[in-house]
Amino acid sequence: MMSSTRLFKHLIAVFAGLMVSEASAADLAELGSTGFSDDGAYFAFEQYGIQDGSGFAYASITIVDVKTDSWVSGTPIDVVLQEDSSSPNQARASAQQKASALLSQYGVKSSNGVLVAHNPSSEVSADPKNVRFIPVKSTMASGTPFEVQLDTFELSAGDNCAVFGTTYGFRLLLAVPGSVKILHEDTRIPTSRGCPLDYRIDQVYAHRLPGGRIALAIMLVMNTPGFEGPDGNYLAFTTETVW
Repeated sequence: MMSSTRLFKHLIAVFAGLMVSEASAADLAELGSTGFSDDGAYFAFEQYGIQDGSGFAYASITIVDVKTDSWVSGTPIDVVLQEDSSSPNQARASAQQKASALLSQYGVKSSNGVLVAHNPSSEVSADPKNVRFIPVKSTMASGTPFEVQLDTFELSAGDNCAVFGTTYGFRLLLAVPGSVKILHEDTRIPTSRGCPLDYRIDQVYAHRLPGGRIALAIMLVMNTPGFEGPDGNYLAFTTETVW
């Protein structure tokens, strides 16, 4: 049996570890407004927060071509308010104002699309690299579920990242009734990602279209080095399928 002195020291060590863990938490972006165009051809998402290190508020809005899974020209639209007194809501308002013409041009509406899967980093009982879901939101939802699988593997992000340790690429697969599709597979890490340390599946949005078609947007969280621990930002991967 552990003596009272040893138990006391053990508890101090545990609480100290918890305090260090909480103090080392860095910037995990918030996911804001998301939505599809009526025809499911485009998807837009917003992320925002306070920059780790500088303390500046930021916001970013990206519009994605669903079929090609590529950013449309002119996005992402990034705003960083380099004032200590600025707030994320102020950065969001500025980004939304700058993006309003493009959002209108591509017909994106926040009312199009529903959240069909959610696996936040605070959910410790779920698999961060696999989700299974019905691509409609209904109390009567049934049928064969879709499945998204995320496989990560070591991949160099360049000499500048070596100081941070191992960096990773990933393969993203979508299994629907009757087929499995590779949505993305890294052969190199684009410079826009920086030095990725890990990825997880966070959310999946679906937009029902005529003829049984479904537009999907899969949101990953990517961890990169920060001043106070890994920072987390969102990546979107889109596709159209049938259910």
